[in-house]
Amino acid sequence: MRFLVVDDEYIALTKVVTILSQFGSCDAATSGDQAYTMFSMAIDEGKSYSLMTIDIQMPGMNGLEFLKKVRKLEGKVLTLPCRKIIITAAGYSTNVIIAKKWQCDAFLVKPVKKQLLLLKLVEFGIIDRKLTDTISNENLS
Repeated sequence: MRFLVVDDEYIALTKVVTILSQFGSCDAATSGDQAYTMFSMAIDEGKSYSLMTIDIQMPGMNGLEFLKKVRKLEGKVLTLPCRKIIITAAGYSTNVIIAKKWQCDAFLVKPVKKQLLLLKLVEFGIIDRKLTDTISNENLS
Protein backbone atom coordinates (compact mmCIF):
# COMPACT_ATOMS: atom_id res chain seq x y z
CA MET A 1 0.00 0.00 0.00
CA ARG A 2 1.14 3.52 -0.81
CA PHE A 3 -0.44 6.62 0.68
CA LEU A 4 -0.12 10.32 -0.11
CA VAL A 5 -1.01 12.80 2.64
CA VAL A 6 -1.50 16.40 1.52
CA ASP A 7 -1.79 19.08 4.21
CA ASP A 8 0.07 22.33 4.86
CA GLU A 9 -0.51 22.12 8.61
CA TYR A 10 2.45 20.23 10.12
CA ILE A 11 0.64 18.68 13.09
CA ALA A 12 -2.29 17.38 11.02
CA LEU A 13 0.09 16.09 8.34
CA THR A 14 2.26 14.29 10.88
CA LYS A 15 -0.68 12.66 12.66
CA VAL A 16 -2.23 11.30 9.46
CA VAL A 17 1.17 10.05 8.25
CA THR A 18 1.70 8.32 11.60
CA ILE A 19 -1.66 6.56 11.36
CA LEU A 20 -1.38 5.52 7.72
CA SER A 21 2.26 4.42 7.90
CA GLN A 22 1.11 1.50 10.07
CA PHE A 23 -0.47 0.04 6.93
CA GLY A 24 2.00 0.92 4.15
CA SER A 25 4.47 3.48 2.88
CA CYS A 26 3.44 7.10 3.27
CA ASP A 27 4.52 10.18 1.31
CA ALA A 28 3.73 13.70 2.50
CA ALA A 29 3.18 16.95 0.61
CA THR A 30 2.55 20.42 2.00
CA SER A 31 0.92 21.96 -1.08
CA GLY A 32 -1.27 20.94 -3.98
CA ASP A 33 1.52 21.72 -6.43
CA GLN A 34 4.01 19.49 -4.61
CA ALA A 35 1.41 16.73 -4.27
CA TYR A 36 0.55 16.84 -7.98
CA THR A 37 4.21 16.46 -8.90
CA MET A 38 4.52 13.49 -6.54
CA PHE A 39 1.30 11.94 -7.87
CA SER A 40 2.41 12.34 -11.51
CA MET A 41 5.82 10.83 -10.78
CA ALA A 42 4.23 7.87 -8.99
CA ILE A 43 2.10 7.12 -12.06
CA ASP A 44 5.09 7.51 -14.40
CA GLU A 45 7.07 5.06 -12.25
CA GLY A 46 4.19 2.57 -12.13
CA LYS A 47 3.89 2.99 -8.36
CA SER A 48 0.43 4.52 -8.00
CA TYR A 49 -1.03 5.46 -4.63
CA SER A 50 -3.78 3.38 -3.03
CA LEU A 51 -5.17 6.33 -1.06
CA MET A 52 -4.60 10.01 -0.59
CA THR A 53 -5.88 12.43 2.02
CA ILE A 54 -6.28 16.02 0.93
CA ASP A 55 -6.66 19.26 2.87
CA ILE A 56 -8.58 21.98 1.04
CA GLN A 57 -7.03 25.19 2.32
CA MET A 58 -3.40 25.22 1.17
CA PRO A 59 -1.06 27.73 -0.45
CA GLY A 60 -0.92 27.72 -4.24
CA MET A 61 -3.13 25.02 -5.70
CA ASN A 62 -5.83 24.24 -3.12
CA GLY A 63 -7.09 20.74 -2.38
CA LEU A 64 -10.14 20.91 -4.64
CA GLU A 65 -8.07 22.13 -7.60
CA PHE A 66 -5.60 19.34 -6.87
CA LEU A 67 -8.41 16.77 -6.77
CA LYS A 68 -9.70 17.98 -10.16
CA LYS A 69 -6.24 17.75 -11.76
CA VAL A 70 -5.65 14.28 -10.31
CA ARG A 71 -8.96 12.99 -11.67
CA LYS A 72 -8.17 14.40 -15.11
CA LEU A 73 -4.72 12.79 -15.10
CA GLU A 74 -6.13 9.44 -13.97
CA GLY A 75 -8.56 9.59 -16.91
CA LYS A 76 -5.80 10.38 -19.42
CA VAL A 77 -3.41 7.64 -18.37
CA LEU A 78 -6.16 5.07 -17.82
CA THR A 79 -4.84 4.07 -14.42
CA LEU A 80 -7.02 2.71 -11.65
CA PRO A 81 -8.05 5.69 -9.54
CA CYS A 82 -6.79 5.76 -5.99
CA ARG A 83 -9.17 6.42 -3.11
CA LYS A 84 -9.40 10.05 -2.03
CA ILE A 85 -10.44 11.51 1.31
CA ILE A 86 -10.80 15.23 1.92
CA ILE A 87 -9.79 16.07 5.51
CA THR A 88 -10.42 19.76 6.14
CA ALA A 89 -11.66 22.40 8.53
CA ALA A 90 -13.52 23.96 5.58
CA GLY A 91 -16.56 21.68 5.74
CA TYR A 92 -18.85 24.00 3.80
CA SER A 93 -21.59 22.45 1.69
CA THR A 94 -20.11 24.02 -1.46
CA ASN A 95 -16.82 22.19 -0.80
CA VAL A 96 -18.67 18.90 -0.30
CA ILE A 97 -20.52 19.39 -3.61
CA ILE A 98 -17.30 20.18 -5.50
CA ALA A 99 -15.52 17.20 -3.93
CA LYS A 100 -18.38 14.90 -4.98
CA LYS A 101 -18.29 16.36 -8.49
CA TRP A 102 -14.65 15.34 -8.77
CA GLN A 103 -15.45 11.88 -7.35
CA CYS A 104 -13.86 12.19 -3.94
CA ASP A 105 -14.58 9.03 -1.95
CA ALA A 106 -15.05 10.64 1.48
CA PHE A 107 -15.22 14.07 3.09
CA LEU A 108 -14.18 14.39 6.75
CA VAL A 109 -14.23 17.59 8.79
CA LYS A 110 -11.41 18.38 11.23
CA PRO A 111 -10.87 17.49 13.93
CA VAL A 112 -11.36 13.96 12.66
CA LYS A 113 -11.44 11.03 15.05
CA LYS A 114 -8.69 8.53 14.34
CA GLN A 115 -11.31 5.77 14.55
CA LEU A 116 -13.39 7.45 11.82
CA LEU A 117 -10.42 7.62 9.47
CA LEU A 118 -9.66 3.96 10.11
CA LEU A 119 -13.29 3.02 9.44
CA LYS A 120 -12.98 4.69 6.02
CA LEU A 121 -9.93 2.51 5.36
CA VAL A 122 -12.02 -0.54 6.28
CA GLU A 123 -14.84 0.65 4.02
CA PHE A 124 -12.39 0.98 1.12
CA GLY A 125 -10.95 -2.50 1.76
CA ILE A 126 -7.52 -1.14 2.67
CA ILE A 127 -7.46 -2.60 6.20
CA ASP A 128 -9.39 -5.28 8.07
CA ARG A 129 -12.09 -4.22 10.56
CA LYS A 130 -10.37 -6.20 13.33
CA LEU A 131 -7.50 -3.70 13.29
CA THR A 132 -9.81 -0.87 14.34
CA ASP A 133 -10.96 -2.62 17.54
CA THR A 134 -7.77 -1.75 19.41
CA ILE A 135 -7.40 1.80 18.10
CA SER A 136 -8.25 4.75 20.36
CA ASN A 137 -10.46 7.70 19.44
CA GLU A 138 -7.55 10.15 19.35
CA ASN A 139 -8.36 13.38 17.48
CA LEU A 140 -6.56 14.56 14.37
CA SER A 141 -6.01 18.32 14.12
